[in-house]
Amino acid sequence: MDMDSEKSVSHSDAITCFTVTYDCQTIVTGSNDMSLKVWEVGTGKLTQVLVGHEGPVTCAACAPLSPSLAVSGSADCNLIVWDLTTGNDNFTL
Repeated sequence: MDMDSEKSVSHSDAITCFTVTYDCQTIVTGSNDMSLKVWEVGTGKLTQVLVGHEGPVTCAACAPLSPSLAVSGSADCNLIVWDLTTGNDNFTL
């Protein structure tokens, strides 16, 4: 991967949190840019960009029994449950 393509997939602001799936195959990063990004551990490849918060992402956690589910919290006072496979938001609380 060259430097230009690496820069194009990074967050546009500071990373504020991260979580790793229990199978250690995926990392999810949250950022002040209001997005989460899903990365394959083995390859470093970006697989999903999760957009739905209206404020900086402040926390993230992966579901222990389902490696395809994660939840994120934000300064917008919302929690979003994400499907990491599709990138869809399943629920907003």
